Amino acid sequence: MIVRPDGDSWLLIRQPDHAAMAADLLSHWQSDGLPDRNTRPVLLEATREHDCGWAAEDDAPSVDPEDGSPWDFIHLPVARRQAVWVRALRLLADRPHVAALVAHHAVTAYARYDDDPAWRAFFTTMGEERDSRVAALGTRATGVSFDSFLKDYASLRAADLISLALCHGWQDRFELDHYKGVPDGANLTLTPDPFAGATVSWRVPARRIPRRPYASDDDLRGAFAAAAIESLAGQVQGRPEPLPS
Repeated sequence: MIVRPDGDSWLLIRQPDHAAMAADLLSHWQSDGLPDRNTRPVLLEATREHDCGWAAEDDAPSVDPEDGSPWDFIHLPVARRQAVWVRALRLLADRPHVAALVAHHAVTAYARYDDDPAWRAFFTTMGEERDSRVAALGTRATGVSFDSFLKDYASLRAADLISLALCHGWQDRFELDHYKGVPDGANLTLTPDPFAGATVSWRVPARRIPRRPYASDDDLRGAFAAAAIESLAGQVQGRPEPLPS
């Protein structure tokens, strides 16, 4: 769950909804050779499905017992975070290319824990799941090499981080590979322009609940179930890089 403070409320955004938004943004991408890649359909599917393992957690949100706040996807206990990705690979068992991209996302997203013994077995498992699938893809007439796989993942990662920034309402400028992002409220400008001059609208559903301590999981889930679904929305546009003087 993405938990976004908003005055005296929290806005709760399901991870699968954020992922669907990321896939929609990526579907408009015109740079980096993306429109001509033969793997584009699989890449868009993987972007849309990369957080499918979170659905079970997000549909039954739970409370941090220390302060009564909803657990978010960053602070959820380690064992439950790791279980999300095992669940995702099980859900994607019949889609090996998609599953490989999701396994690599798991390895990349938690790379900061590389030296933590609690994560060692997780990285080994996810790496093996990724590598076995990529190796099998390379033996078929798919044109998939590990280099092309990593190029696709870079696109998934870009869309994921842009969507996260918008869902969270982050206002700090950021750099992502060779792109620079400048937020302005609910809008975002990327340089260089990945959309060939188009302005892309984004929208994601959110549930607003009171920003208060919750006594139990049932207390939180009752508020979550009763919350009306509202939409967060804005626009993303590109700006060409200035010509050298």
